[in-house]
Amino acid sequence: MLKTGRLIVKTVGFLLLATLLIAFYSGEDMVSADSLTESGKVDKKIDNGLNLALEAIRIAGNHKEVKGKTTVSSIDNEIDQNEGFSEKNTDHDVEDKIAERPKKTAEMHNPLITEPIKIQKKHREKIRTPAPIHYAVKIPANKPWTKTNVYLKENDIVKIHCKGKVMPGDFEYRYKNTSCLADGYHFTRNNFTVLANARYMAAIGKIGNRDAFYIGSGRELVSYVNGPLYLGINDLNKSVYTGEPIKKRSVYWKDNTGYFEADIYVYRK
Repeated sequence: MLKTGRLIVKTVGFLLLATLLIAFYSGEDMVSADSLTESGKVDKKIDNGLNLALEAIRIAGNHKEVKGKTTVSSIDNEIDQNEGFSEKNTDHDVEDKIAERPKKTAEMHNPLITEPIKIQKKHREKIRTPAPIHYAVKIPANKPWTKTNVYLKENDIVKIHCKGKVMPGDFEYRYKNTSCLADGYHFTRNNFTVLANARYMAAIGKIGNRDAFYIGSGRELVSYVNGPLYLGINDLNKSVYTGEPIKKRSVYWKDNTGYFEADIYVYRK
């Protein structure tokens, strides 16, 4: 605003100066009109006219330059205020570029037509596990071994479950009048029993004349030989005094009381 006011003041000043000059030169022409010749008058008027024209051109040039600067500065201010070019012009440019792009035509692909393939499923034959053969046997405590009438074959799967109570005879003074389950007492008689270092009076078994094995209240095993199955009680088979084997095995079994009931299941392939 200040720059514009200054330009207006300067322009008005120049116009006033031009008016005064014109009036001054016109007065001089009137005073010296009589003394000058006609040719001199013409030359004087031409010079005055040229001077006025040059002055007017100079004033107009200065005014145009100032106006151009004002216009440029106003445009710069407008750009600064809008922080860049207007969005309208930008949008038009983007729309024009989008319009220039060639439109893509949608391509249709025909899917392959195939008939469903019938897959024949192979019916797997279900492997049926054969039903086990069940045997129920009573194991008396007053016999070293009891024949079960079960003849095992190699690789037979055998499951044995025992229940009941047994009580040792008068020889066992320490635990006299006490009974135990098929797992036996919680202690051993070292190597004086049929199955060395196994629980005293527990249920045991053997196949044929092979070594004895522990059964307790339950055992699952795979037969490693062909032969008859025997079940018994893990009582003494050596003298506790001499450590020698007892010739008459019934010495320690004869006064035992009670029995175990054994359920035997044999799975044969």
